[in-house]
Amino acid sequence: MQIKKLLIAVVSTFSIQAGAENISLDSVEIEKAIKLLEEKGYQVDLRLKDKISASDTADLPSREFGNFDAFISGDFGTTRYKHNDLSGDNFLSKRNDGSYGIRGSFAFQHPNKLGLQFDGVYSKDDMGSGELTTLDLATHAFYRNDNFLVGLFGQYKQPRFSHKEAVVDISGDLLTPQQVFFGAESQGYFGDLTVAGQIARQEFVNESAFNVYGHGNVATIKANYFINDDWKISTGYGYNKVYMNDFSADNFNANYNTHKLSIGTEYRFSNYPFSLYADYSHNKFKLNFLDADGDPNLKLRTDTIMAGIKINFGSYSLKSRDRSGASLNPISNKGFADYFGSLLGNYDSQNLPI
Repeated sequence: MQIKKLLIAVVSTFSIQAGAENISLDSVEIEKAIKLLEEKGYQVDLRLKDKISASDTADLPSREFGNFDAFISGDFGTTRYKHNDLSGDNFLSKRNDGSYGIRGSFAFQHPNKLGLQFDGVYSKDDMGSGELTTLDLATHAFYRNDNFLVGLFGQYKQPRFSHKEAVVDISGDLLTPQQVFFGAESQGYFGDLTVAGQIARQEFVNESAFNVYGHGNVATIKANYFINDDWKISTGYGYNKVYMNDFSADNFNANYNTHKLSIGTEYRFSNYPFSLYADYSHNKFKLNFLDADGDPNLKLRTDTIMAGIKINFGSYSLKSRDRSGASLNPISNKGFADYFGSLLGNYDSQNLPI
């Protein structure tokens, strides 16, 4: 790209921003654009500097508009399951299973600092003799300025498990509960560090009768540190507590909790809309059956490694997305169907833990 065209493009960006905020574009903004180019390594001819003036962008639109941002990502990886034998803490290892996922997110923020974000996530886990697919749809409404974000969100999760060998009837609602989340979220911006948190109420719904037969709470916290504008390192922790009521024909009651630790990184190629990312997560799950015959416990641990590619639209860097774009995430906790699906992928009809 010729330097004049590039400079005009940068100056145009300042001009559009000035129009959105109802301020005038003068030599200060032009000097900022020139300085930005020089910081990127471009040599700007002094004669060209003299030619560039506010008149070059006088005919640019000066109406108010919002900020749009979106991305599409796809990833793949493996998940290893370890579970006890229902008689104690003797964990049995299970081979690695393939995990796949695709996500699309879109965000819009108006100049008045109010915004919306929409997410759609489809994931699939191949569990040997079974497959689990999950669809997540989430909507976020938020207020964001240069220092923080606060908002509300809702999310719908629909898991589906299919047993390849059909050794057990899974037509009931036990393994296919719809999950609905309602909660609040926030972000704080501290230089190169972003700290984010979510807290939500979740309900398990019988898809045929639409009655609630389980409920719980979810809380997550995450930190992103930017080594530079296009490279970040992330870490997070999530806690999930669920109480199930009358979830089987024998009127058993149960509760379970999960703890999730994660770490990841993402790198975006400068001047290109592509970024690569990788994540590792460790989940610990404990289920308590409460019935007249005793109190057997089921423990499960998972380790998941995922790697993927992301196509970015709108934002010009990872850090700009974090502070002004599609930076919110749907809840990605391991749910009731996820864990029982993993067990059905390893058990036969003679020793199912249900």
